[in-house]
Amino acid sequence: MEVSVNEVFRALASPLRLKVLRTLYNERKRASEIAHLLGASSEQLMYHLKQLKKAGLVEQIDEFYTLTDLGRRVYDLAAELEVSLKLAEHEPLILDGKGSSVPLRLYLQALHFGVYGSSAHSRIVSRLESYVEEIFGMGASIVPEVLALLILLSQLFKEGVIDAGRIEEVLVRRLRSRCKSSRALELLSSTRLYDFVVLKLASVHINPDSGLSLIYVPAQHIEYLRTLLRSDILMDEVMLGISDSGQRASEALNTLLAISRFLRTSIALHAEVLEGLIPELEKILEGSVHTHPLLVIRVRGSNELTTTALRFLTRAINRGVPVLFSFQELVPSAGMLAIEVGEDITVHLGACTVLVPGLVAKSRTLGREPGDLLRGLAPGILDLFKLSKRRASLWVSLVTAGSTGVSLNAHISLAGVEDAYVAVHKIRRKDEQFYAHQLVEWAQDILGKLEELTREELAREEVHASYTFFSPRETIAPEKSAGRWGVNNISPFILAKRSFEEIIALESSLHMAVNPAPSILEVRLREVSAVQLELTLRSLEKLGVKLFTVTKTNLAYCTDCGEIFGRELPRCPRCQSVKTDHLIRADLVYAPSADLLPGYFEEAEARCSADRYFASEIGS
Repeated sequence: MEVSVNEVFRALASPLRLKVLRTLYNERKRASEIAHLLGASSEQLMYHLKQLKKAGLVEQIDEFYTLTDLGRRVYDLAAELEVSLKLAEHEPLILDGKGSSVPLRLYLQALHFGVYGSSAHSRIVSRLESYVEEIFGMGASIVPEVLALLILLSQLFKEGVIDAGRIEEVLVRRLRSRCKSSRALELLSSTRLYDFVVLKLASVHINPDSGLSLIYVPAQHIEYLRTLLRSDILMDEVMLGISDSGQRASEALNTLLAISRFLRTSIALHAEVLEGLIPELEKILEGSVHTHPLLVIRVRGSNELTTTALRFLTRAINRGVPVLFSFQELVPSAGMLAIEVGEDITVHLGACTVLVPGLVAKSRTLGREPGDLLRGLAPGILDLFKLSKRRASLWVSLVTAGSTGVSLNAHISLAGVEDAYVAVHKIRRKDEQFYAHQLVEWAQDILGKLEELTREELAREEVHASYTFFSPRETIAPEKSAGRWGVNNISPFILAKRSFEEIIALESSLHMAVNPAPSILEVRLREVSAVQLELTLRSLEKLGVKLFTVTKTNLAYCTDCGEIFGRELPRCPRCQSVKTDHLIRADLVYAPSADLLPGYFEEAEARCSADRYFASEIGS
């Protein structure tokens, strides 16, 4: 069928026909669906479909309408022309998953047809436009669609306009997203790690799309973070490193503020610059609990923090802000990925966690030593990070285009060490001091073996590996790891009914034996004051503990307004709502107990408190 240029232009003369082409661009639809989405009558729509068919832009297959190859090419040209005109008007653009740029208003219109159907109102569209313009305020003229979608939908969810199920529908339809777990399994099928993961002897935390799990960006290189945010695939997490309190630090914090509502974020601050950044930090911490970044305070000595800084940190902890203190360069991110903070940008490839109790049980079944299975695991771990490195190469080259130093990181960890130790040695804890000495030595030895099997080969790949006992909770296994050791994954020392004095002795021994410290001590306090915080820092520094987090234990969360307050209050002090939930420290960040796996709340509440320990320290 021959079609003239005149017929094509005549077909495009109607705004409604352009909307039909846009609606059919990604998938075929029935006439009734198109009419509902566009708010047109059946008679009106059938007339316009007839004109589009006559021009060869649309064809009908059974009851479905779809674009022809010509229709797709013509729509691409029309969209490109529209983009050019909008660029001349300086209207921001959304970059969709196909690499096409769509004007902001057109994108919002299409999104609202998808969310509301014909009930979309200009008032709602105008309100959503203001949310996107928050991001464009960073100075970007083009933003990836996934970024815009997450901001818009999270705000709609917060306002109660749509529910989680509807958000998932929109994301699947617009981004053509598939289950990340299945993509991760596809990646693992290419490695020698697959069988170990299926047997639940190992778990992984990776981004199967881009290979980029986390990016650590020092404040002086913030422009490279903006470059990555404009790309079409985002990382899972961002960590911002701040070593001074200059203008670049303020700009970097504002950038982090814009993305912290939809992306996991962490801030690594040097203690000496904290006081100068308190006003900017207060802005970030004004949001609800779901948006609080992990605050990592790098301390060379306990006397570095001023009284003003200690008071701010006390307020932050009492408001449900996750704060971690570090006397070393190796720290965990909010997603529990090990990262060495410094002056260079770091691209993190993800983590592989060896589940030691499962490894020990399997070695018994096979009649082999756990070390033999560990040697069998090592090639799979190496394959995994080599694949991740190849997938991350595009983003590495994007950053290195500016001649900036970039390092590659990988995280290898052990989980469930104490349970495995007890199973292997079958000993009772009669002599606690001897037991603790043997446990620390065994933990150190098994971590050293894992490092010996993998570090040299990863170094040849120019990948720096960190080895720890803390590990990300995310796993591609269909079920979460079983057993109490799988719940608290920040330390190898997790047996129940152990006092804080016993735990601190174990952590102190491990931190002095292994450098950098590979585990995190959790200091759980019912009440936190500036005096108590200062004492905690001084005491743990003397004991050689290099990595610890302070947890406020009696917090509640208002599900209506997001206010955080003490559990002793019967209702929210801000909005007077009685819809409240317990706030629990899950790994390194806080979360409402309703969002956690069954049994997690009870396990977290049962962990030992440090109140009595530090009360006696204050008294003495």
